[in-house]
Amino acid sequence: MQMKTKAILYLAIAAAAAAVTASAVNHGTPKVGGPESGLNKGDMLPAYEPSHVSGADKGTNTCPVCKYGNTPAVQVWINNDNWENATKIAKTLDERMSKANGSATKPALKAFVVFVQPSDSETSDSKAFAKKLSDVAESNHFENVALAYVPSGDAAVKGYRINLDTQVQNTVFVYKNRKVMAKFVNLKADDKGLANLNAAVSSILR
Repeated sequence: MQMKTKAILYLAIAAAAAAVTASAVNHGTPKVGGPESGLNKGDMLPAYEPSHVSGADKGTNTCPVCKYGNTPAVQVWINNDNWENATKIAKTLDERMSKANGSATKPALKAFVVFVQPSDSETSDSKAFAKKLSDVAESNHFENVALAYVPSGDAAVKGYRINLDTQVQNTVFVYKNRKVMAKFVNLKADDKGLANLNAAVSSILR
């Protein structure tokens, strides 16, 4: 009887732990044994040249960390996320930049949403993919946040350690002076997830 009671107790503890872990990963915190992606806190972000389709560097391949290296910033890497979630994250960052930035020449905050261009037949054409991102930026009236993309085979994907597995929807880096200060994997754009993102942004603006 005692062994049965212990077994039930262990099962209850395991179930509670699983529920907490699932909640954490849904709001952007990596779970133990779950999908991992991206450079870690304390790592330095390497240079790369994405294709910008919106934002201050639209139409160029400006390196975000080279040009704005000392500016507090956020990079959101999208590879398997749905458009709705990705757009909500971008909108939150666009609004946050609007509040933080008093000057276009000396921004207090930068944000980049970098899409990993899939290699499937529908989106493998770069011009078509760029047009899709441009339409997203225009329809959502993004004025500050930069939408950009890199091919799935780009060296930056490996350099930033982006996991392209289907379990990973997005990887978010919050950084300052090119150093990662916070990271989220599979950030969910609900109230809790966006509150966590805003809190991380606030911490690099102090």
